[in-house]
Amino acid sequence: MPTTPPARISPAASAAAGIGIEIRGLSRTFAGNVQVLSKLDLSVSAGEFLAILGPSGCGKSTLLRLIAGLDRPDSGSVRLLGDAASAAGAGQLPVAYVFQDAHLLPWRSVMHNVALPLELMGQAKAARLQAAAAAIAKVGLIDAMRRYPSQLSGGMRMRVSLARALVTRPRLLLLDEPFAALDEITRQRLDEDLRQLWMDSGMTVLFVTHSTPEATFLAQRAVVFSGRPARLLADMSIHLPPWRDAALRGTSQFAAASEGIYRALRQSQS
Repeated sequence: MPTTPPARISPAASAAAGIGIEIRGLSRTFAGNVQVLSKLDLSVSAGEFLAILGPSGCGKSTLLRLIAGLDRPDSGSVRLLGDAASAAGAGQLPVAYVFQDAHLLPWRSVMHNVALPLELMGQAKAARLQAAAAAIAKVGLIDAMRRYPSQLSGGMRMRVSLARALVTRPRLLLLDEPFAALDEITRQRLDEDLRQLWMDSGMTVLFVTHSTPEATFLAQRAVVFSGRPARLLADMSIHLPPWRDAALRGTSQFAAASEGIYRALRQSQS
């Protein structure tokens, strides 16, 4: 069983770094009267790592887009709790989004792809490049920061996408199946890296996935949605040690936690 290393972020620090989310009565219908979300209620605590699962097309990605402000609900509300609203008003970005595709600009190096959000915010060149280098170091790509996307593997491109999200020091990180297209070993390594980044930063993380082992490894809590319009079928805490590594995946404790999420996911598609 994995043991907890001595230097890890405290729960108090985690709550201070992340922001909470309160969703009430959230509804969204697309063209053709396709109702994706209907009066959805969901609360996420500051500093929490939440996995979101459910059938394809049930509204998981739509939910992330609504939280990020990339789409508007037909009714209901999404509230970022604490001082998140005032931070946004001050020109800071408390929310970052990582998509399934890395969406890197092919004519920009790793360094300049990662620095792009700060450039768009108007930050001075020296400051944004320094921040970009720090974010690149966090994802283990310091030796690749002068390379271009065409020179990177799929896993490396996703690390760059993650560094670009982290460079703004977000308090809420939204990830929409970011590792789904990668081979299993690369995916598990990135899961380990993401879990460590979350523990080090204390930000709030919402992670959409179809993989029950991935949700089990990463999250403190998992919610499972029904087919559309999405309703909450299951909301379960994941009782595993805070420090998780590859060895944990082979334990009976991990298998039991994953099985509980899998049963709920099976129900969502019946």
